[in-house]
Order: sequence, then C-alpha cells, then structure tokens
Amino acid sequence: MNKMAMSLSGLMLVSMLLTVESKLLYKGVSESCLEWGPGTVPGKVDNEYFRPNTESILYMKNKGMNTIRLPFLWERLQPTLGGSFDATYQGYIDSVVNYATGLGMFVIIDPHNYMRYKLNGNNKVIGESGSGVTTDHFKDLWKRLGGLYKGNDKVMFGLMNEPNSVTTELVLTVMQAGMNGLRESGATQLALVPGNAWTGAHSWNQNWYGTPNAQVMKGITDPQNNFIFEFHQYFDNDYSGTQGTCKTFDSSVVLKDVTDWLRTNKFKGLVGEFGVPDVESCYTAGLNFLQFMEDNSDVYVGWTAWAAGPKWGANDIQVLEPTSFNPLTERPSFNRVFSRYLTDTPVSTKAPTTTPKPVTTQNPTTKTPVMTTQKPQVTTKAPVVTTLKPTTKTPTTKPNPTTKTPVITTQKPNPTKAPTTQKPQNPTTKSPGTQTPVNTAKPENTDSSVGTEVPTQGVETKVVIPTTPFTYTFPLSNRTIAKVILSGRITFDEASDLFVKMEEKLFGN
Repeated sequence: MNKMAMSLSGLMLVSMLLTVESKLLYKGVSESCLEWGPGTVPGKVDNEYFRPNTESILYMKNKGMNTIRLPFLWERLQPTLGGSFDATYQGYIDSVVNYATGLGMFVIIDPHNYMRYKLNGNNKVIGESGSGVTTDHFKDLWKRLGGLYKGNDKVMFGLMNEPNSVTTELVLTVMQAGMNGLRESGATQLALVPGNAWTGAHSWNQNWYGTPNAQVMKGITDPQNNFIFEFHQYFDNDYSGTQGTCKTFDSSVVLKDVTDWLRTNKFKGLVGEFGVPDVESCYTAGLNFLQFMEDNSDVYVGWTAWAAGPKWGANDIQVLEPTSFNPLTERPSFNRVFSRYLTDTPVSTKAPTTTPKPVTTQNPTTKTPVMTTQKPQVTTKAPVVTTLKPTTKTPTTKPNPTTKTPVITTQKPNPTKAPTTQKPQNPTTKSPGTQTPVNTAKPENTDSSVGTEVPTQGVETKVVIPTTPFTYTFPLSNRTIAKVILSGRITFDEASDLFVKMEEKLFGN
C-alpha cells in the first residue's frame, strides 16, 4: 500500500471515528411548530401553527438523539385562565409525548410563552400587578400538566421558555408557583428552571437586566429536589440566535461564570437552546460548545438544539430538520457537528404502523430518579407506533405572511411582534430589555506544546490535549486519535501523517 493510499484510508477512518463517547444524559432538539403564529390565538392548525411529524422524530432518534423538547402556546392549551385544557390541542401534545416516549426518547414539555399570556389580545406578564394573569393561574397550569404526565417517567417539565424584560425576583416568584403546582399534582419527574434575560448562560452572572440570575435563582425550592437549571446560548455577536454567522466563541471563556456557579452551588444545568448555522465559523463554535459540555458533564446533563419541525425552509438558519425525507437531504451541520457527539441507535427503517399503549396518569410507586446521577437506559427496540399524521410533503417555504405566521428565512421564529418577547440585537446600553456585549473573544493560543510528529521507530509519542498532557504508546486506540483530532490541536493533514506512520508500523511499507 503506497503512502497516498494509506493517507486516504486513514482519513476515511478519521471520518468514521469522530464520534465522541458522550457522558451527557440528554441530547436532542426542539420540535418547533405547535408554538408558531403566536400573533393569532388560538389560530388554526396547519395554518398558523403545525404538528411535528413522525418522520422528523424518528430521524432524530435514528441519528442518536434521545430527547425532544416540545414548545407549545399556553393560550392554545388553556384558552381560559384556570379553565380546562382544549382537548384538540392537548391531543397534539399527547401524540408527540406518546410517540417519542414510545420510542424510548425523553420529552421536555415547554410552554413557549416568555413568561406571558395573551389576554384580550395583549401579552400580559405573569404575576405583574394589574396584568390579570396571576401566579395562581401559572400554578394551575402546572398542576394540570403534572397530572397529565406524572405516570410517564420519560417526560420532563420545562417551567417556562425565556422569561425576559421583568425583574429577576418576579421570575423566581413565578417559577416557584409553577414548581409548587407541578409537585402538588404528584409529578416527581425532572423540572427545568429558567432565569431572567432569555435565560442566557453567558449573562447569568451579569446585572444589566436587574439582579443577576446567579444571585436570585438559587432561591428556587423543590420538595422532590429533582430540578436543574435551563440555559440558552447562541453563538452570534449579540447571542440572540438571529444571525447566520458566529463570532469567535470560546465556551471556556463565555460560559466560565455560569459553569463555576453551577459547580460552587452543587447545581446541574441543561442548555435547552443553541443553534449551528451552516457556515464554517458556526461549525467551529458548535464543536467547541459541545466539547465543553462533555468536558463539564459533572454539572451539565445535556442539551437540546434549535430546531426541527415540518415547516422550516431550506434556507432557514440553525435548523436540523432535513430539507427532504424522500430522498433524504440532510442539513450539513448535522454531520459536520452534531453527529460527532451522537451514537446512532436505529429504531426502524419503516414508518410506524401501530398505536402505542396509552400513557397512564397514576402516580408511580417509586420516585423518578434524579437524572443527573446515572445514564438513562434508552431502549434500542421500541414499539412501532403512529400517533401523529405524518406530513406527506415538507415544503421549503413558509406560509403566506398575511396569515400572520412568521416568515422564517433567516432567523428563529419571532415569538411575537412585541419587543418583550424578542431577544435584543446589537445592544449598547445596560438597561432592562437590552443586553451589553461582553468580551468573549478567544485569546491568542500561545501553547506550542502540542506534539504531532510520530517517531518512525514508534515506541511512543507524546500528544498534549489542551490543559492536560498524556503519553500514549502505539498502537493508539481509535478513540484516542479521534479525541486528539476533535481537540482542535491537530489538523486533518497531521492526522493523515499519523495514520501513515501507524499503518507503516502495523502493516509494513
């Protein structure tokens, strides 16, 4: 075998070896569609808002994800505060829960309301004096939701999506009310608690929005002691997730404060939203971020990316939904970034054909374990089920904007036209509702200690992975080589040379 052939075969091996053995419990995506069209409430299904389809969920499962985050609108589920749930809209949520958990996946229930409820056509802050939407209303929502899903140990509860433009103290008060309602229902599963300022991980310790989340939110209490904090983190210049490019993003700098806060206070966290647009700068940022999650798995239990759903177009940024299922046309970012941190666990190559058993609402006899101490067992064989009507065609364009469904061609769906529900862009002042950029540029790399030369006689070679030196002897394991490459401290050309030297030693010239 000549050196060129060996080099090429080595690089082919690299592409197959770039799967990291993950230590995280939850890896998944937000199925964004039930919450669309918030300007029209209740709206019509398949017009203002849509239902996730089975193809998408099964695809994510087969790619190695084990978690679906399910955004929905509170107003559609509970049209009258304190009243019964709308049976039809609840059915859409139930269908996703039953289908995904029937495949062995976890589902995070996510009221995507920014700590608001549309009352008489206006967005009203929960718990704000005179708003007409009280903490008791929020408690009632979660008491009902907990009662619905307390018998399904694959369901987790995200108390609220992205509170913002309010006081942090009010966020704590409202989230505590939701937690109390959830636990009064008898539900014991994991609860996810957000903070203020769009629950940004990068700003958790900052004060431009009021009292820092780091100071206030550690006051949350849970009688089950089974909660974690949910953070959101985008990689663009203002961290809003609305731009198609990414800054130089070093997670060890940007996320240092919140990570230290988790560790100091013995809390756990999950990043519920982040996105990787299909450009090189974002691939780099995404890989850096996912590796940081793995390296700090003592405090982070997982992530769910933004986003999937049946109506995303081919040009929409940071979307993981394939542009087509037949033929399958995948998003480049999935294989360039996410697949390296996922393990394929195929369920079925055929569309589901049977109905799952109904989810029981009886209180389990044993407490659902805190999902931060052991890796959940996700079944590789699950009932072949169908509870959703699959979309027969996935359009690449959005509905007509005159229907008030947002046209989403360059950014995450705009939750409403109200400024209180949109992340700030290019903030310049330290005032509520705006965000001060922080200096998170990656410092110059002055570490020249990485050794990539392999001795031809090859008794041993020393390779330094950032911050920690290790010495490896031949033959290097596939996992070790992949880890060195993924560290970003060895190029593919250098990897090619490494494989040439290895093959020369193992197989001769």
